Amino acid sequence: MLSLHRVTMRFGTVKAVDGMDLAIRRGERRGLVGPPGSGKSTVMRLIAGVIRPTGGRVEYDGHDVTDLPESRRPGIARTFQHGTAVAGLTCVEHVAMALGAQGRGGRPVPPPLDRRHALTVEVLDLLRAAGLAEDAGEATDRLPPGARRRLEVAVALASRPRLLLLDEPMAGMTAGERVRFADLLRGLPAGLTVVLTGCDRDAVAAVTSHVTMLERPEQITVPAWRVRRRPARHVERKFHAPEPPDALTFADAG
Repeated sequence: MLSLHRVTMRFGTVKAVDGMDLAIRRGERRGLVGPPGSGKSTVMRLIAGVIRPTGGRVEYDGHDVTDLPESRRPGIARTFQHGTAVAGLTCVEHVAMALGAQGRGGRPVPPPLDRRHALTVEVLDLLRAAGLAEDAGEATDRLPPGARRRLEVAVALASRPRLLLLDEPMAGMTAGERVRFADLLRGLPAGLTVVLTGCDRDAVAAVTSHVTMLERPEQITVPAWRVRRRPARHVERKFHAPEPPDALTFADAG
Protein backbone atom coordinates (compact mmCIF):
# COMPACT_ATOMS: atom_id res chain seq x y z
CA MET A 1 0.00 0.00 0.00
CA LEU A 2 2.71 2.48 1.05
CA SER A 3 6.48 2.23 0.84
CA LEU A 4 9.36 4.60 1.48
CA HIS A 5 12.73 3.55 0.10
CA ARG A 6 15.83 5.25 1.53
CA VAL A 7 13.92 8.53 1.74
CA THR A 8 15.91 11.59 2.80
CA MET A 9 14.70 15.12 3.41
CA ARG A 10 17.03 18.06 3.93
CA PHE A 11 16.14 21.60 4.86
CA GLY A 12 19.34 23.47 4.12
CA THR A 13 21.99 21.83 6.29
CA VAL A 14 19.42 20.07 8.49
CA LYS A 15 18.63 16.45 7.64
CA ALA A 16 15.07 15.96 8.93
CA VAL A 17 14.71 12.43 7.50
CA ASP A 18 17.76 10.28 6.87
CA GLY A 19 17.46 7.29 4.52
CA MET A 20 14.12 6.08 5.87
CA ASP A 21 12.66 2.72 4.83
CA LEU A 22 9.01 2.06 5.59
CA ALA A 23 6.51 -0.54 4.36
CA ILE A 24 2.84 -0.40 5.37
CA ARG A 25 0.21 -2.89 4.24
CA ARG A 26 -3.36 -2.09 3.23
CA GLY A 27 -5.60 -1.84 6.27
CA GLU A 28 -2.74 -1.52 8.73
CA ARG A 29 -2.78 0.90 11.68
CA ARG A 30 0.81 2.15 11.92
CA GLY A 31 2.19 4.50 14.54
CA LEU A 32 5.25 6.71 14.08
CA VAL A 33 6.74 7.60 17.46
CA GLY A 34 9.63 9.86 18.38
CA PRO A 35 10.61 12.96 20.31
CA PRO A 36 10.03 16.46 18.90
CA GLY A 37 12.33 17.03 15.95
CA SER A 38 12.61 13.35 15.03
CA GLY A 39 10.96 13.92 11.64
CA LYS A 40 7.45 12.55 12.24
CA SER A 41 5.55 15.45 10.67
CA THR A 42 8.07 15.67 7.84
CA VAL A 43 7.43 12.02 6.99
CA MET A 44 3.68 12.68 6.90
CA ARG A 45 4.18 15.62 4.54
CA LEU A 46 6.38 13.47 2.30
CA ILE A 47 3.72 10.75 2.17
CA ALA A 48 0.98 13.26 1.38
CA GLY A 49 3.03 14.94 -1.37
CA VAL A 50 3.20 18.34 0.32
CA ILE A 51 6.99 18.27 -0.07
CA ARG A 52 9.29 16.22 -2.27
CA PRO A 53 12.19 14.23 -0.82
CA THR A 54 15.74 15.23 -1.59
CA GLY A 55 16.56 11.56 -2.00
CA GLY A 56 14.89 8.17 -2.17
CA ARG A 57 11.52 6.98 -3.49
CA VAL A 58 7.90 7.03 -2.30
CA GLU A 59 5.47 4.39 -3.59
CA TYR A 60 1.72 4.54 -2.99
CA ASP A 61 -0.84 2.01 -4.17
CA GLY A 62 1.73 0.33 -6.39
CA HIS A 63 2.90 3.52 -8.13
CA ASP A 64 6.01 5.66 -7.79
CA VAL A 65 4.63 9.01 -6.60
CA THR A 66 7.91 10.56 -5.50
CA ASP A 67 7.62 13.56 -7.79
CA LEU A 68 3.82 13.87 -7.77
CA PRO A 69 2.22 16.75 -5.83
CA GLU A 70 -0.53 16.29 -3.25
CA SER A 71 -3.24 16.96 -5.83
CA ARG A 72 -2.12 13.93 -7.86
CA ARG A 73 -2.17 11.46 -4.99
CA PRO A 74 -5.87 10.53 -4.82
CA GLY A 75 -7.27 8.65 -1.88
CA ILE A 76 -5.08 10.30 0.79
CA ALA A 77 -6.64 12.41 3.53
CA ARG A 78 -4.92 13.92 6.55
CA THR A 79 -5.33 15.90 9.71
CA PHE A 80 -2.75 18.37 10.96
CA GLN A 81 -0.63 18.75 14.06
CA HIS A 82 -2.36 22.05 14.76
CA GLY A 83 -6.15 22.08 14.44
CA THR A 84 -7.78 23.56 11.34
CA ALA A 85 -11.38 23.93 12.54
CA VAL A 86 -12.92 27.30 11.64
CA ALA A 87 -14.26 29.22 14.65
CA GLY A 88 -17.96 29.99 14.41
CA LEU A 89 -18.88 27.09 12.15
CA THR A 90 -20.80 24.15 13.54
CA CYS A 91 -19.80 20.50 13.31
CA VAL A 92 -22.48 19.94 10.67
CA GLU A 93 -21.20 22.83 8.58
CA HIS A 94 -17.60 21.58 8.69
CA VAL A 95 -18.52 18.10 7.48
CA ALA A 96 -20.98 19.43 4.89
CA MET A 97 -18.25 21.66 3.45
CA ALA A 98 -15.93 18.66 3.25
CA LEU A 99 -18.64 16.86 1.26
CA GLY A 100 -18.80 19.73 -1.21
CA ALA A 101 -21.59 21.91 0.18
CA GLN A 102 -19.69 25.17 0.03
CA GLY A 103 -19.88 28.29 -2.09
CA ARG A 104 -17.68 31.24 -2.91
CA GLY A 105 -15.33 32.18 -0.12
CA GLY A 106 -15.50 28.66 1.30
CA ARG A 107 -18.65 29.29 3.32
CA PRO A 108 -21.26 26.52 3.70
CA VAL A 109 -24.29 26.81 1.41
CA PRO A 110 -27.49 24.75 1.23
CA PRO A 111 -27.13 21.87 -1.26
CA PRO A 112 -29.60 21.42 -4.15
CA LEU A 113 -32.96 20.06 -3.04
CA ASP A 114 -32.38 16.69 -4.70
CA ARG A 115 -29.15 16.27 -2.71
CA ARG A 116 -30.25 17.71 0.61
CA HIS A 117 -31.57 14.55 2.22
CA ALA A 118 -28.68 12.35 1.10
CA LEU A 119 -26.14 14.93 2.24
CA THR A 120 -27.81 15.27 5.64
CA VAL A 121 -27.71 11.52 6.14
CA GLU A 122 -24.05 11.35 5.13
CA VAL A 123 -23.07 14.24 7.42
CA LEU A 124 -24.87 12.74 10.41
CA ASP A 125 -23.37 9.29 9.74
CA LEU A 126 -19.85 10.77 9.84
CA LEU A 127 -20.56 12.74 13.00
CA ARG A 128 -22.12 9.68 14.62
CA ALA A 129 -19.04 7.61 13.79
CA ALA A 130 -16.89 10.30 15.43
CA GLY A 131 -19.08 10.31 18.54
CA LEU A 132 -20.32 13.82 17.79
CA ALA A 133 -23.98 13.26 16.98
CA GLU A 134 -25.09 15.17 20.08
CA ASP A 135 -22.75 18.05 19.20
CA ALA A 136 -23.84 18.35 15.56
CA GLY A 137 -25.10 21.92 15.95
CA GLU A 138 -22.33 23.04 18.30
CA ALA A 139 -19.83 25.69 17.20
CA THR A 140 -16.38 24.11 16.95
CA ASP A 141 -14.69 26.73 19.12
CA ARG A 142 -16.92 25.57 22.00
CA LEU A 143 -15.85 21.93 21.73
CA PRO A 144 -13.18 20.42 24.02
CA PRO A 145 -9.84 19.56 22.33
CA GLY A 146 -10.61 15.85 22.02
CA ALA A 147 -13.93 16.50 20.29
CA ARG A 148 -12.29 18.93 17.85
CA ARG A 149 -9.77 16.23 16.95
CA ARG A 150 -12.53 13.74 16.30
CA LEU A 151 -14.31 16.32 14.13
CA GLU A 152 -11.14 16.71 12.06
CA VAL A 153 -11.11 12.96 11.48
CA ALA A 154 -14.77 13.07 10.40
CA VAL A 155 -13.94 15.84 7.94
CA ALA A 156 -11.01 13.81 6.57
CA LEU A 157 -13.22 10.73 6.18
CA ALA A 158 -15.68 12.72 4.07
CA SER A 159 -13.39 12.25 1.06
CA ARG A 160 -13.59 8.44 1.45
CA PRO A 161 -9.81 7.99 1.60
CA ARG A 162 -7.85 4.78 1.24
CA LEU A 163 -5.01 6.20 3.35
CA LEU A 164 -5.62 8.39 6.41
CA LEU A 165 -2.73 10.39 7.91
CA LEU A 166 -3.21 11.69 11.46
CA ASP A 167 -0.44 14.00 12.67
CA GLU A 168 -0.22 14.17 16.48
CA PRO A 169 -3.98 13.56 16.85
CA MET A 170 -3.84 12.81 20.59
CA ALA A 171 -1.67 15.74 21.65
CA GLY A 172 -3.19 17.50 24.63
CA MET A 173 -5.98 14.97 25.15
CA THR A 174 -7.09 13.79 28.57
CA ALA A 175 -7.17 10.07 29.35
CA GLY A 176 -10.93 10.03 28.72
CA GLU A 177 -10.56 11.80 25.37
CA ARG A 178 -7.95 9.25 24.31
CA VAL A 179 -10.40 6.44 25.06
CA ARG A 180 -13.05 8.05 22.85
CA PHE A 181 -10.48 8.63 20.11
CA ALA A 182 -9.44 4.96 20.29
CA ASP A 183 -13.11 3.97 19.93
CA LEU A 184 -13.30 6.11 16.78
CA LEU A 185 -10.25 4.40 15.26
CA ARG A 186 -11.58 0.95 16.08
CA GLY A 187 -14.76 1.77 14.21
CA LEU A 188 -12.98 2.71 10.97
CA PRO A 189 -13.34 0.37 7.95
CA ALA A 190 -10.92 -2.57 8.10
CA GLY A 191 -9.53 -1.79 4.64
CA LEU A 192 -8.63 1.81 5.50
CA THR A 193 -4.90 2.28 6.09
CA VAL A 194 -4.10 4.64 8.98
CA VAL A 195 -0.76 6.23 9.86
CA LEU A 196 -0.60 8.37 12.98
CA THR A 197 2.21 10.11 14.81
CA GLY A 198 2.85 10.93 18.45
CA CYS A 199 5.48 11.47 21.11
CA ASP A 200 3.82 9.20 23.69
CA ARG A 201 4.65 5.65 22.63
CA ASP A 202 2.09 4.09 25.00
CA ALA A 203 -0.76 6.22 23.68
CA VAL A 204 0.18 5.47 20.06
CA ALA A 205 0.67 1.76 20.70
CA ALA A 206 -2.80 1.57 22.25
CA VAL A 207 -4.47 2.46 18.92
CA THR A 208 -2.15 0.85 16.34
CA SER A 209 -1.08 -2.61 15.24
CA HIS A 210 2.59 -1.74 14.66
CA VAL A 211 4.84 1.07 15.86
CA THR A 212 7.87 2.53 14.10
CA MET A 213 10.14 4.37 16.52
CA LEU A 214 12.14 7.13 14.87
CA GLU A 215 15.07 6.91 17.23
CA ARG A 216 18.37 7.88 15.71
CA PRO A 217 20.72 6.54 14.49
CA GLU A 218 18.28 3.77 13.48
CA GLN A 219 14.53 3.19 13.33
CA ILE A 220 12.82 0.16 14.81
CA THR A 221 9.41 -1.32 13.91
CA VAL A 222 7.71 -3.71 16.32
CA PRO A 223 4.20 -5.05 16.97
CA ALA A 224 2.35 -2.54 19.11
CA TRP A 225 1.61 -5.09 21.83
CA ARG A 226 5.35 -5.39 22.48
CA VAL A 227 5.54 -1.65 23.11
CA ARG A 228 2.57 -1.80 25.45
CA ARG A 229 4.11 -4.59 27.51
CA ARG A 230 7.74 -3.46 27.81
CA PRO A 231 9.49 -0.14 28.44
CA ALA A 232 11.33 1.52 25.54
CA ARG A 233 14.80 0.39 26.67
CA HIS A 234 13.75 -3.25 26.17
CA VAL A 235 12.37 -2.80 22.63
CA GLU A 236 14.92 -4.25 20.25
CA ARG A 237 15.12 -5.53 16.71
CA LYS A 238 14.60 -9.13 17.86
CA PHE A 239 10.86 -8.58 18.38
CA HIS A 240 9.23 -9.82 15.20
CA ALA A 241 6.63 -12.14 16.69
CA PRO A 242 3.12 -11.92 15.17
CA GLU A 243 0.62 -9.76 16.99
CA PRO A 244 -2.16 -11.53 18.88
CA PRO A 245 -5.63 -10.90 17.43
CA ASP A 246 -7.42 -7.74 18.53
CA ALA A 247 -9.77 -5.10 17.15
CA LEU A 248 -6.98 -3.13 15.49
CA THR A 249 -5.25 -5.80 13.44
CA PHE A 250 -5.00 -5.02 9.75
CA ALA A 251 -6.78 -6.61 6.82
CA ASP A 252 -5.12 -8.90 4.31
CA ALA A 253 -3.06 -7.04 1.74
CA GLY A 254 -4.75 -6.55 -1.57
